[in-house]
Amino acid sequence: MWTNEEVTVELISTDEEYEIPNFTWKLDDEDIGTGNAENNTISITLNKQQFPETKHKIFIYDEDDKKIGKLVLRFYDPPIVKFDRPNNTQYAGRFFFDRGEVPSLQDYGSYETLQFPWTDEEYYIPVLGLNKNQSANIKVSIENFPNYAKDDRNFKLQIVPNQLEKIFFNNTDDELEYNAEQLADLNEIDIRAEKIIGDESLLINAYIPSIDQTVGAIEYYCKEKVSKEIKLVYVKCADETDYPELPLSELETYLNTNSLNQLFLNISVIISQLTSNYNKSFFEGKDKEFILSVFIHEKYDQAFPIPTTESSDDVYFVSNIQGGTDPAGHLRGQKGGIQLKLSPNTILSKYEVVAHELGHWLGFPEIFNDDGDSPFTFKIHESQGQSDYNFMDYDVTVRNSWYKIQLLNMKLNHDDDE
Repeated sequence: MWTNEEVTVELISTDEEYEIPNFTWKLDDEDIGTGNAENNTISITLNKQQFPETKHKIFIYDEDDKKIGKLVLRFYDPPIVKFDRPNNTQYAGRFFFDRGEVPSLQDYGSYETLQFPWTDEEYYIPVLGLNKNQSANIKVSIENFPNYAKDDRNFKLQIVPNQLEKIFFNNTDDELEYNAEQLADLNEIDIRAEKIIGDESLLINAYIPSIDQTVGAIEYYCKEKVSKEIKLVYVKCADETDYPELPLSELETYLNTNSLNQLFLNISVIISQLTSNYNKSFFEGKDKEFILSVFIHEKYDQAFPIPTTESSDDVYFVSNIQGGTDPAGHLRGQKGGIQLKLSPNTILSKYEVVAHELGHWLGFPEIFNDDGDSPFTFKIHESQGQSDYNFMDYDVTVRNSWYKIQLLNMKLNHDDDE
């Protein structure tokens, strides 16, 4: 039974010839009422303040103080259902998932919350984003659910969105329903985006109908994809024979299946080439901003910014010039980025670096900086390397995800007169 749930206990004789006498109800050692054959029920509500233990016994004694009945009561709080993405190997950036765990974003109000009356915990709801017809295998963990709760035959929990027919769960368009034993064994569910829901989100709730209580949730997005074109400019210096290697098909696949797809973008990459008038030695010791300015001038016969006559949504230069410890950069919220040759000691892939720089193109600062336009005017993290694998971080083993604040605040129009 639930904590604070009223339960009615009835004394029934299993022997037809036995007549129920006058009797006394006792809860543990305390008298709680009297009864007889005609008045053989009692209602009981257990709460933590009066009854801090979770196990109690009801005894029934006749007038001779002989025990004629016994019932064991176990009560428990509702479980808490939490959702998470798979591990990094299984996840690989295939879909958007923000765990909702970053304190600065919690304080900013980035996440929806749930309040559980039976705990002091405020639950920050994680955020899932799926492209239409995309599926995600979501981990489920059940907290605050003792083993003896599995014996509760009346328990029922539903996983249901607040809009039906938009989502399939485990290959069905119906809500999921679990009894106590099934819930105790639950560790994952499959969610598939059946229909686009627009720019707004919906909630997928873990809900217990008998007490009208939501005990977990996911905020869910499924938007129309926005198509963008990136011009990839391979640059070789005057004394080089080969253009740099950044394979088009692999880059396009990565952007559309492991990174920018999470932001509901569909990226097409086109190729252009540029032979610089300068030898590699000319660029030695120069920073990437200087090198980018030279390439833009050589490509368009003008300095910053890239002219409005450039029809592509972004222009990204790639060069074999050695980039050192900081090999790439991009104008914030504008067209124009550059990627130099990565250090052989780097743990980052060249495709991951492109995704990071295109994050700047979308208007995002590094998440340990506070120099962005609204709402990116505060440090999401105090120092680099503290994120949950965010693309706009440094010093993480792998970058494969974004935050909700980034999803909802992209700059998608990069015309220079905006």
